Amino acid sequence: MRLICLSLLMAFWASLAGRCNAMDASSMVLFHGAQKAFVACAGLQGVNVVDHGHVVCLRGKIDPTMFVSLVKLKDRIKQRPYVIVSGPGGYVDSSVYIVRILDAYDPVPVAGDMCASGCAQFLFLMGRQRVLLHCADVAMHEGPWTVQEVLAEKASDEFKQRLIANIWQFKEFYQRRHISLDMVTKPPSNIQKKLNTGEIVFWPWSINKLRSFGVEGIISENDPDDVVPHDYATSCLAHKG
Repeated sequence: MRLICLSLLMAFWASLAGRCNAMDASSMVLFHGAQKAFVACAGLQGVNVVDHGHVVCLRGKIDPTMFVSLVKLKDRIKQRPYVIVSGPGGYVDSSVYIVRILDAYDPVPVAGDMCASGCAQFLFLMGRQRVLLHCADVAMHEGPWTVQEVLAEKASDEFKQRLIANIWQFKEFYQRRHISLDMVTKPPSNIQKKLNTGEIVFWPWSINKLRSFGVEGIISENDPDDVVPHDYATSCLAHKG
């Protein structure tokens, strides 16, 4: 009986170690700091710098207002801040400019709830390391068009120029970070079928799949092979109370 109990206990600790995604001591410290930073940003919207400059909260639509707000507050930010990233995405150029500002501070982006489209495809990729908390829902959106597709559109040259500039920014951003554009241009087959019908779809990847695309420095307690369903964050956070 004792042998069985011991075996069960060992199995429990093994599963717990797997759940913590094999974090070493320094990663554990970073993870717990990220949890506290996420709590510090709870209830805040837009751009906020809290905890004496050690935490930056980026919550909401990524647009010129978010960019300008960050410019106004950037002198309050300390080196190596946690950056809570949360929201439905937004403008490509605003996303790139925001990352350009924060990269100078060696940031640690933290996702703890819904982080979709530009939030997942740009903000979550800033810095050298990034943290996925338990309830994170990092969801991709269909990647950039090709220049040929833009030129074929019946639209003004001004609009086409804007789209082509976004394509160039998108590609340069990923090339600089050695991340494959396949992450946003080659979704799972079931997602691609929906996209082919014109449906707007968001999709997540597992941690190991993100790593295979070149996303480095991911710290998480979650199983690296799990793929959470989109909109997972809402139910997960509600369950945690």
